[in-house]
Amino acid sequence: MVRRHLWVSLLTYNLIRRVIATAAAEHHQLPRHLGFTLACQEILASWMLVACDPGVLKRRRHRYPLMTRPRQQLRHELAAA
Repeated sequence: MVRRHLWVSLLTYNLIRRVIATAAAEHHQLPRHLGFTLACQEILASWMLVACDPGVLKRRRHRYPLMTRPRQQLRHELAAA
């Protein structure tokens, strides 16, 4: 388990360094001029933009319909029925 964690950490570090090197090459900079922590934050922020959900349910879980009229009016209609 420790060995796996070590390999995952090294792989993650190398992938982040590769992103830094690519960004530095695109902007004609040296990779050491870009911060590791800032690169991590930017990568996480870009992943959060991709992983956004609308936050809605497909179906209502309740068996009663939504109350779209005033309660007093609904009571009156129920009593008249």
